[in-house]
Amino acid sequence: MDPFESQLGAGWQLSNSLIGIGQANWIGLGLGNSFQKNLFLPEAHTDFIFAVLVEELGILGVFFLISMYSLMIYSIFSIAMQSLILKRFFQGFVTFGIGFLIAVQAIFNLAVNIGLLPTKGLTLPFISYGGTSMIIMMSFIAIVLRINNENKFY
Repeated sequence: MDPFESQLGAGWQLSNSLIGIGQANWIGLGLGNSFQKNLFLPEAHTDFIFAVLVEELGILGVFFLISMYSLMIYSIFSIAMQSLILKRFFQGFVTFGIGFLIAVQAIFNLAVNIGLLPTKGLTLPFISYGGTSMIIMMSFIAIVLRINNENKFY
């Protein structure tokens, strides 16, 4: 429950993530100037990239990142609704599923980084290092774009 009780043991990643988030100000330390990614945060490039982004980009940069995720998920859901209106139910449900999957993965990663959930091992979509995650996310967006393209000509 309190990562700082076992800061040198099981709470190492979360406590360093919270320290990194706490060091941020409005504009951050600047790109590449994060202290936590220099061997303090063991998986800084995968699970805990959000803590590094907060530290480097600050609150304004992270607000921009979250607003871009919100815009992307809103766009995916609007494409899904358009498919359902055109009575293309399979395409609509697939698009809803993709939007829901990306939204849940992003929310879980943010919640893990700020200590609301235990460490899950989920990457931040389109940001975290990981070839398989990136390939799957790009494939999902390609499917959504194809469905959007087909909706325009239906």
